[in-house]
Amino acid sequence: MTKNKFNFEYGLIGNPLEQSYSPTLHKIFGQYDYQLCPLESSELDAFFEASQFNATNVTIPYKEAVIPYLDDIDPLAKTIQAVNTIVNIEGKLMGYNTDILGMKALLEKNQISLLNKNILILGTGGTAKTAKTLCQELKSRNIYLVSRKKTDDTITYQQAQQIDDIEIIINTTPLGMYGETLDQTPISLESFKKLEAVVDVIYNPLKTRFILEAESKGIKTCNGLYMLIMQAYYASQLFLYHEIIADQISLKLADQVYQQLLSEKANIVLIGMPSSGKTTIAKLLANITKRPLIDTDMLIEEREHLHPAEIIRQKGEAYFRQIEQEIISDIAYHSGQIIATGGGSILATKNQAALKANSKIYFLDRPLDELKPSASRPLSSTFSALEKTYQARYPIYKELADEIIVIDKSASEIAKKIKEVHYNVN
Repeated sequence: MTKNKFNFEYGLIGNPLEQSYSPTLHKIFGQYDYQLCPLESSELDAFFEASQFNATNVTIPYKEAVIPYLDDIDPLAKTIQAVNTIVNIEGKLMGYNTDILGMKALLEKNQISLLNKNILILGTGGTAKTAKTLCQELKSRNIYLVSRKKTDDTITYQQAQQIDDIEIIINTTPLGMYGETLDQTPISLESFKKLEAVVDVIYNPLKTRFILEAESKGIKTCNGLYMLIMQAYYASQLFLYHEIIADQISLKLADQVYQQLLSEKANIVLIGMPSSGKTTIAKLLANITKRPLIDTDMLIEEREHLHPAEIIRQKGEAYFRQIEQEIISDIAYHSGQIIATGGGSILATKNQAALKANSKIYFLDRPLDELKPSASRPLSSTFSALEKTYQARYPIYKELADEIIVIDKSASEIAKKIKEVHYNVN
């Protein structure tokens, strides 16, 4: 290992860092070069011995591990016992925690009050400690930290399920994050009958399975994207000025960055009946947004070397749906795509969850009398079959959609309308 890896002015240390949005955010807030520096735990000594940085952020799993290397620590970070921002001030390393400011801003934006509430915090790492300190600061009634093993400071997940008056759950574990734990949830919500809100600090995907479960029960939810943006904003203030100067103009910029990043990261997914125009409009959208185009039927055809209609005829619909589900699972959790789906893709609940996780879903609502039966579509080869399919699927399309786009204009006009809605409403 050479010291070249540690030679940056501003950056982020942690592991893994492949999915980090921090370089984008700091380029906006600070206009300085910001480097990702993935470190193994065995490299921490060498990193801090070099100490060549002006300032660095710290993410999992080192928010607690960096503390012994610091010359001083801000009182709030000392209370939390977790540091996510280190500033080199004339050779002295000063530690701060801007996560707590970001989390507070997240709760305020989503109008989630912790005052006199019973809170369940899932996890025991640095972010969990941050959440606990914030709950104490905001005068929550009872605060429970949940761990896989009981300690003096924590309860187990089994014990947590027995507390029937929990009102807010804050997930600080990585369960549900893009990667190996994508399909996992940290805890079942079935026993929490008084639950008002679920806060998941994960932001990739935008909606974890945990958030989707809460939404299905009508519970208020929010992910960690706004927290990420605000902690980066506050960290950039420390990087540049060694103090936080939060004025209304710069806070408005942070809100604009949130809206921009949310729109850029969320996929645009088109759903609707066969012959509703999904493929044509998706191509136009890809062209005007400069986003990659994904057509699930084309991916299925490339994989099977058969047209979807032939797959259904030769191997049956069940086989086709299984391949379709695998394809959607592979693509749905990537960001910033245009995705045109097959007309029946929304029938499987697993597909619905995958498409909702990282996307905004647009239902292309073309009237039945404008849809065309086709021999190339075995499930809607005649008008009577098409009508039957339409009646069965229409309620699902409406329920799943974030936006219903009535097809009453040309394809190019519809594409422009979807772009406008996506980048403004989002």
